[in-house]
Amino acid sequence: MVKLKPKRKNRYRKKPRTGLLRRRLAATARLVALALAIMVLSTMLVYAYQVVTETEYLALRKIEVSGHHHLNRRAIVEAAGLQTGVNLLSVNLTLVRKRLLANPWIAAAQITRQVPDKLKIVVREHRPLAVVELGARYLLDRDGRVFKRWQAGDPDHLPVIIGLDLTDIHVGQSPESFIMGAVRRALLAAERTNYLSLSAIDRLEVDKQIGLTLVAFESGVKIHLGFDGFAANYGRLAKVVDYLRKHGRWSRLQSIDLTDPHRMVVKLSRA
Repeated sequence: MVKLKPKRKNRYRKKPRTGLLRRRLAATARLVALALAIMVLSTMLVYAYQVVTETEYLALRKIEVSGHHHLNRRAIVEAAGLQTGVNLLSVNLTLVRKRLLANPWIAAAQITRQVPDKLKIVVREHRPLAVVELGARYLLDRDGRVFKRWQAGDPDHLPVIIGLDLTDIHVGQSPESFIMGAVRRALLAAERTNYLSLSAIDRLEVDKQIGLTLVAFESGVKIHLGFDGFAANYGRLAKVVDYLRKHGRWSRLQSIDLTDPHRMVVKLSRA
């Protein structure tokens, strides 16, 4: 009796592709549906944006400005490039802020929307402390930074600083120089006294060897201060000024040297 070998299954026999085809068609249908949904949603969003940005309800009608002292409201609005009537949501706040900061008087600016029709601008201006003579005249703020060139219309009652050079000026994030720090402290301390306002100081002379000298009061009295101890020096100056005024010698005062904390040298003109 002859035994027949069992038939082997053909491992390479092609399987029906119906299921694979169906899966591919379903995936393609889903992708097409997703693409259509995205197109419809995009169209709706564009339409909604147009409706929102063109509605009269959101038209800019009010521009509130605060924080300004030297600049007036009109100058700030013009610097911001704003006009009433535009859609509030279409205003680019970042661009408006950059425009404002391009004005040398503006140190910082914040812009916010207030729906439905208001834009609020808050600025912080540089506060001038003195005028620096560097070939041309420049305004110095209370942080010791030069922020603009002096021109007609700028404050003209400030002390003029002479004797500085470009290496003494700090810009950006650079540290304050020793000389600039002394100049700034001397002027701020003078402002805190009751008798020596900034408008009473004609100029501040810088000598990098002996220190700072104020030329002040209507008679142009020279007040030698040194490099530090300004508050104490102004306290001693007040006593000398009071004494000379009481005794009728104030008009004869020419200079006071306060650089030595243990003594004062007072120079009077001859009667």
